[in-house]
Amino acid sequence: MAAAGYLVHGSIAQPPKQLAPLLSEAASRQVPASRVYVLVEGAGDCATEPLLEWLGQLYGLVGAFAPRLDVVPLLPFAGWTPGVATVEAAQRSGDRDGGRGGLAMLMEPRVLSEPPAAVSAATGASAALKATAVASSTPAAAATAAAAAAVAATAAAARQERQDSSGKAAAGAIAVDEQLAFVHVAVGGTFDRLHAGHRLLLAATALCATQLVYVGVTADELLAKKAHHDLLQSLEARTTAAADFMSSVRPALTVTTGALRDPSAPTQAELDPDMQALVVSRETLSGGEAINSGRRARGFEELRLVVVSLVGEQPGGGKLSSTALREQDAAAGRDGG
Repeated sequence: MAAAGYLVHGSIAQPPKQLAPLLSEAASRQVPASRVYVLVEGAGDCATEPLLEWLGQLYGLVGAFAPRLDVVPLLPFAGWTPGVATVEAAQRSGDRDGGRGGLAMLMEPRVLSEPPAAVSAATGASAALKATAVASSTPAAAATAAAAAAVAATAAAARQERQDSSGKAAAGAIAVDEQLAFVHVAVGGTFDRLHAGHRLLLAATALCATQLVYVGVTADELLAKKAHHDLLQSLEARTTAAADFMSSVRPALTVTTGALRDPSAPTQAELDPDMQALVVSRETLSGGEAINSGRRARGFEELRLVVVSLVGEQPGGGKLSSTALREQDAAAGRDGG
């Protein structure tokens, strides 16, 4: 069952940094279990590279000032429809709540912005923020604005790098508008203390999959050498959190899970001939390529490798990580659930 939370309206035609004041305000009011829902309009009929980059910028922004903030993107093509006071979930046959959908009976989020369609073009893109924007003179807003600028600069640099390497993208283009819609998609990770980087990876997976998702989750025994491993969430907790998040993004998905216990053993993504795509980050792309090598050896078609950005990537190679969050929890005397 989905959690109640705040609702923010966004549009793929406008950069996520314009939502920064609203996200900052929502973060300041959240209890740890609450959510912020971002209703994304203008994304078309399925996932595309531009949408995934937009989400990368969104989660990059969140990761810069509130990395644990539970932000869930809602896309019409994933079963959601625009609303002002409430958000209705797509109807699902066999739903535990009698087929009434995932959120309709539980969620009446406070509206933090007007929907893009209601904003007068004469007032400009900033009009969607004016009703609830945090005053720019406050320290929190200043920090959020700085984070937004940094994320925008990183995204621009990544776009330029892709354009320079391919020579195909037009100036200012985000990426080719390839449709990313697959019946069966896989993803893997540790997913300790879900943060903005995890949520980008999982949201991209849910949006690229039309029916089935397989989630491989690193087993506890492979994490014994992690810093503050005693604070690691259990395999069950990490698996449940990842699966529940993807079901919130696309309620009609069938999500199956499995433990990754042997790093030398072939994964489900390699062994399943019907798997079509694998979602990875730039950091784990080589692992995806190794999986495709194994599939070729078995006579299977290669997976489409859908690559998302690294959240919180630093010039020196750092990124947002669960290890850093465990260190914060250890210093604060928290166990992190």
